Amino acid sequence: MTKLLSQLWFYFAVLIAIGLALVVLYVLRYQPLAQFLVVVTASSLYFLAGVIYHLGKRDLSKNIVLEFLGIAIFVILAFGILTFWRVI
Repeated sequence: MTKLLSQLWFYFAVLIAIGLALVVLYVLRYQPLAQFLVVVTASSLYFLAGVIYHLGKRDLSKNIVLEFLGIAIFVILAFGILTFWRVI
């Protein structure tokens, strides 16, 4: 039960962080560079949170690290391309 509760708290914290990032993105909707920095920060925190979570579970592997890193890089690149496409 304690393990399940700690997992739920972790997922809840990640959802709150993502929700907060979305609110900040909305507030900064007319400042694309600031939005991009928020996305980079949120993606970095996502990567770190995933690595720390699996490190705590003692099942961290190279594949898990690469998966979290790949998702973070994809989000950063996708947001960057979609945000700055009209500038290029």
